[in-house]
Amino acid sequence: MRWGSALAGFMISSAISGIAAAQPNPLAGTWLSTINPGKESVIYVTLVFAPNGQMSERFMNRLGIAYELLGTYRFDAASGALQFVFTDYAPRQLCSPLGCQSAPVPPNPLNVTNTAQITFPNPSQMIGKAADGSVMIWGRSG
Repeated sequence: MRWGSALAGFMISSAISGIAAAQPNPLAGTWLSTINPGKESVIYVTLVFAPNGQMSERFMNRLGIAYELLGTYRFDAASGALQFVFTDYAPRQLCSPLGCQSAPVPPNPLNVTNTAQITFPNPSQMIGKAADGSVMIWGRSG
């Protein structure tokens, strides 16, 4: 009888502690994906979500030429709603032995709120569905 009471007390205590404890951000970390996989036009995408609300998305082609979008995000783990805003990009210049020139502005608009719906089939996989209906599957790095 005592063991049953102790178990019940432990279960109630654990439930209360679980409610009060801050939930970790399942989005935080580094995620990898590709656009046009298996083609010469492949783009490798690295998405990094810092726990402090900062994010970056890096696009690199098969030749190693890359650009990066920087911004902020808010994620509601209960609903899977992600809001993010890209505020800057890098590099600002492209340099070669002949000199430097301004880099083209990335196609993604800056300072515009974007939304996506996020699901996690398992801890190492994320599926993002953008407001336009496009879907991208990501794998956790590390």
